[in-house]
Amino acid sequence: MKKINGFLVVRFNDREKQGYPQLGNFGVIDAELYTGSIDIDLGVFEYDDAGTIEVAVEQARGLDAEQDYSDEPPVYTVIVESAEEATEEEVEPRGLIQAREKRLAVEIRSRNFPYIDPRTAAHELIGYKAALYDLGLLEKGEEAVDLDHFAPGMAEQPLPRSSEELLAHVCDELCQFRAGRTQEELDAVCKKCKLERLASEADDRELRLKETAKKRLEGYAQELAETQLNTKAERLEHEARAYLEALTTTKTFSEQEVTIYEAAISAALKVRPEPPARKTFTNLPSGMRNDRNTRKVYSLGLALAEECPDNDCRVYLNIFNMARELDEVLDEMRPSSTPFVTLRSALMERAGELWKMYAENYAVQQFKEGMQP
Repeated sequence: MKKINGFLVVRFNDREKQGYPQLGNFGVIDAELYTGSIDIDLGVFEYDDAGTIEVAVEQARGLDAEQDYSDEPPVYTVIVESAEEATEEEVEPRGLIQAREKRLAVEIRSRNFPYIDPRTAAHELIGYKAALYDLGLLEKGEEAVDLDHFAPGMAEQPLPRSSEELLAHVCDELCQFRAGRTQEELDAVCKKCKLERLASEADDRELRLKETAKKRLEGYAQELAETQLNTKAERLEHEARAYLEALTTTKTFSEQEVTIYEAAISAALKVRPEPPARKTFTNLPSGMRNDRNTRKVYSLGLALAEECPDNDCRVYLNIFNMARELDEVLDEMRPSSTPFVTLRSALMERAGELWKMYAENYAVQQFKEGMQP
């Protein structure tokens, strides 16, 4: 809400507009008459059809009032409604912004916030003011923030973004030994420079990191090319591409290296061996897995997957598909683990349901008779 000339500019929420379709987005009401309940206030609104806050403000300014508040900073009331209660709190946008600026200024100087510098602080303030503007708490133009808000001149002279740029900036602009020396003298100074040594060590670490990343991706590609399990292949592909994306985002890999490993992942998918055709649920206990009836149940499920009548056979097929999914997931689990035991129990239940339908269901019996030569 915004107070102008003794009147309140009120934003209608979605619930209020659903109950009263004639309402616009904003209304104007005498501040002394406002209760916060749309059912009570509707009859005393001066205006209730404004589409934008600018129109509503002009409507409020055109009304007569005993007191003129136009020269005072606007004060807003934020109303939070839930199913249980509604709370109101008066806020002053300028105060909120000043508090956020002070907090960001402290974080810039604090060692506890290494990711906050003048540039990132400016962007955070931009987002904060944009949110206030979207809520109608700031006028148009008040949400603007200069990128050098916390460090004048920073926007014209951006900080180096890479280790190479930073080292060149220090050597060319900040080094106190540079003036009045020949290149040979400077080379001798650079050999003793701690920054040069640290930069060299950083290059070595980056090289080791890149080699480790390449070995990881090569391992993904090899394992992906060798696995027969579809679920395992899907997991490996997802992990490999997510790992490669992280290396791309951090600029650990060049564009050419990213292209090479993307191609390697795609190639590994194409050469994967086809999984052997299953004739039973391979993760059932051996007694159930090798039982003739289990194989018959499985064979019927495969037949229904090719052609299924629109009767109880579709129920059978749905149970069969759930059982197959459980069986494939169990392929990748350690047999003695708790998740394996839990999921295998679920697989056994599905197999029992299929056995019962196979032996007793009329529609299934009819389909089986049609399958016989």
